[in-house]
Amino acid sequence: MNNPKATIIISTHNQAKYLGQSITSAMSQTYSNTDVIVMEDACTDNTSDVIDKLLLKYPDLEVEHTEDIGSSNARDIGVWLASSDYLVFLDGDDYIDKTFVEKTMDIMLQDDNI
Repeated sequence: MNNPKATIIISTHNQAKYLGQSITSAMSQTYSNTDVIVMEDACTDNTSDVIDKLLLKYPDLEVEHTEDIGSSNARDIGVWLASSDYLVFLDGDDYIDKTFVEKTMDIMLQDDNI
Protein backbone atom coordinates (compact mmCIF):
# COMPACT_ATOMS: atom_id res chain seq x y z
CA MET A 1 0.00 0.00 0.00
CA ASN A 2 1.92 3.02 -1.24
CA ASN A 3 -0.76 5.63 -0.72
CA PRO A 4 -3.58 4.23 1.42
CA LYS A 5 -6.67 6.35 1.90
CA ALA A 6 -7.24 8.33 5.09
CA THR A 7 -10.62 9.68 6.15
CA ILE A 8 -11.13 12.73 8.34
CA ILE A 9 -14.43 12.59 10.24
CA ILE A 10 -15.67 15.91 11.60
CA SER A 11 -18.50 15.71 14.12
CA THR A 12 -20.35 18.96 14.72
CA HIS A 13 -23.29 20.24 16.75
CA ASN A 14 -23.93 23.99 16.67
CA GLN A 15 -20.32 24.96 15.96
CA ALA A 16 -20.95 27.13 12.90
CA LYS A 17 -18.56 29.82 14.17
CA TYR A 18 -15.58 27.45 13.86
CA LEU A 19 -16.74 24.84 11.36
CA GLY A 20 -15.50 26.67 8.27
CA GLN A 21 -11.94 26.65 9.55
CA SER A 22 -12.25 23.01 10.59
CA ILE A 23 -13.52 21.85 7.18
CA THR A 24 -11.04 24.01 5.27
CA SER A 25 -8.13 22.59 7.28
CA ALA A 26 -9.34 19.05 6.55
CA MET A 27 -9.93 19.68 2.84
CA SER A 28 -6.53 21.38 2.43
CA GLN A 29 -4.42 18.39 3.41
CA THR A 30 -1.22 17.81 1.43
CA TYR A 31 -1.78 14.05 1.62
CA SER A 32 -3.50 13.39 -1.68
CA ASN A 33 -5.63 10.38 -0.75
CA THR A 34 -7.82 11.95 1.92
CA ASP A 35 -11.61 11.95 2.21
CA VAL A 36 -13.56 14.21 4.56
CA ILE A 37 -16.92 13.36 6.11
CA VAL A 38 -18.85 15.95 8.13
CA MET A 39 -21.36 14.53 10.58
CA GLU A 40 -23.89 17.31 11.25
CA ASP A 41 -25.86 16.34 14.34
CA ALA A 42 -29.18 18.23 14.49
CA CYS A 43 -27.68 21.71 14.45
CA THR A 44 -30.00 24.62 15.20
CA ASP A 45 -27.57 27.43 14.40
CA ASN A 46 -26.37 28.38 10.89
CA THR A 47 -24.17 25.29 10.51
CA SER A 48 -26.15 24.21 7.43
CA ASP A 49 -25.41 27.56 5.76
CA VAL A 50 -21.68 27.17 6.46
CA ILE A 51 -21.73 23.64 5.05
CA ASP A 52 -23.70 24.66 1.94
CA LYS A 53 -21.19 27.42 1.19
CA LEU A 54 -18.24 25.06 1.61
CA LEU A 55 -19.86 22.39 -0.57
CA LEU A 56 -19.63 24.87 -3.45
CA LYS A 57 -15.89 25.18 -2.85
CA TYR A 58 -15.31 21.50 -2.00
CA PRO A 59 -17.73 19.33 -4.02
CA ASP A 60 -15.96 16.16 -2.78
CA LEU A 61 -16.91 16.95 0.81
CA GLU A 62 -19.31 14.32 2.16
CA VAL A 63 -21.97 15.53 4.58
CA GLU A 64 -24.30 13.36 6.62
CA HIS A 65 -27.13 14.71 8.77
CA THR A 66 -28.19 12.95 11.96
CA GLU A 67 -31.00 13.61 14.40
CA ASP A 68 -29.51 14.60 17.76
CA ILE A 69 -27.73 11.30 18.41
CA GLY A 70 -24.68 12.80 20.10
CA SER A 71 -21.09 13.26 19.04
CA SER A 72 -19.96 9.71 19.79
CA ASN A 73 -22.78 8.09 17.83
CA ALA A 74 -22.30 10.52 14.95
CA ARG A 75 -18.62 9.53 14.83
CA ASP A 76 -19.60 5.86 14.83
CA ILE A 77 -21.74 6.44 11.74
CA GLY A 78 -18.83 8.30 10.15
CA VAL A 79 -16.59 5.28 10.77
CA TRP A 80 -19.18 3.04 9.15
CA LEU A 81 -19.34 5.36 6.11
CA ALA A 82 -15.56 5.71 5.76
CA SER A 83 -13.92 3.71 2.99
CA SER A 84 -10.45 3.67 4.49
CA ASP A 85 -8.44 1.94 7.17
CA TYR A 86 -6.94 5.17 8.53
CA LEU A 87 -9.18 7.62 10.39
CA VAL A 88 -8.71 11.08 11.87
CA PHE A 89 -11.37 12.49 14.20
CA LEU A 90 -12.08 16.19 14.60
CA ASP A 91 -14.78 18.17 16.31
CA GLY A 92 -16.33 21.10 14.52
CA ASP A 93 -14.18 23.55 16.47
CA ASP A 94 -10.87 21.76 15.73
CA TYR A 95 -8.48 22.43 12.91
CA ILE A 96 -5.26 20.75 11.80
CA ASP A 97 -2.15 21.79 9.95
CA LYS A 98 -2.27 21.07 6.22
CA THR A 99 0.52 18.48 6.60
CA PHE A 100 -1.02 16.63 9.56
CA VAL A 101 -2.30 13.60 7.64
CA GLU A 102 0.78 13.38 5.43
CA LYS A 103 3.18 13.42 8.39
CA THR A 104 1.04 10.96 10.35
CA MET A 105 0.79 8.55 7.42
CA ASP A 106 4.54 8.77 6.75
CA ILE A 107 5.26 7.70 10.33
CA MET A 108 2.65 4.94 10.37
CA LEU A 109 3.70 3.47 7.04
CA GLN A 110 7.37 3.32 8.05
CA ASP A 111 6.68 1.02 10.99
CA ASP A 112 4.96 -2.34 10.42
CA ASN A 113 4.16 -2.53 14.16
CA ILE A 114 1.81 0.47 14.07
